[in-house]
Amino acid sequence: MTTVGTTYNANQVCVAGARTVTDLSAKEGYFVKPVTAHADGIIVGLTAAVTDKPLGVLRKGALGTAAAPKAVEVVYLGETQVVAGAAVAVGAHVQADGAGKAITAAATGYRCGIALTSCTADGEIITVAICCPAASLVA
Repeated sequence: MTTVGTTYNANQVCVAGARTVTDLSAKEGYFVKPVTAHADGIIVGLTAAVTDKPLGVLRKGALGTAAAPKAVEVVYLGETQVVAGAAVAVGAHVQADGAGKAITAAATGYRCGIALTSCTADGEIITVAICCPAASLVA
């Protein structure tokens, strides 16, 4: 499996003030959702169900705690690398699965991007054009 890089890409827009109170240090490339508000922004966590509406894709994780939330980078608009949860074809609309990975959009869930590269198996890295602010429920 290829690892997801954390190199800055000028074609990405990130959430300001995103933080974690859990261990997201090894979850770069996974979809995250808003969990709760925080004095410095918003607390995020991995999507836990296909019906969760993603905030974006974790670009840089951290190990945070409730007593010491840590800053994370979350891409909500632009091209980014995402960990796939199953085979995905180029051009397919993607959504998050119950583990925060990208899967082909199905009858439930929020479309939040289009696959720009393909993969054949769970755990592979694909490039996705993310547009989480406009995520829509699959009809």
